[in-house]
Amino acid sequence: MSKTYRLAPRAEVDVAEIFAYIAEDNLDSALRVEQEFHDAFRLLAAKPRIGYTRPKIDPKYRFHPVYSYQIIFLPDSDPLEIVRVWHSAQRSPKL
Repeated sequence: MSKTYRLAPRAEVDVAEIFAYIAEDNLDSALRVEQEFHDAFRLLAAKPRIGYTRPKIDPKYRFHPVYSYQIIFLPDSDPLEIVRVWHSAQRSPKL
C-alpha cells in the first residue's frame, strides 16, 4: 500500500486555480483549503480504499470529498496518483 502521492499535471493546475480563486477574497481560507487537500492526499495514499467509486464515470477511479470538491485518484497506483481536484457543482471532468 502506498504511503506517498503525486499530483498529475492537471491536478496541480486544479489546486492552483482553486487556491487563486479563493485567495481573491480570502488568503487565509485559500491556505486552509490547500492544507486540507494535502492532508486528504496523505490520508488517501495511506488508505486508498476509503474513496468511493462512480461506475458511470469510470470504475477504475475513486473519489473523496474535501469541502465542496472531489479528489479524483487512482487507488491502485504507487505512488497514489491524484488525477483531478474538482468542484462538485461542475460537470464531471473528462478523465
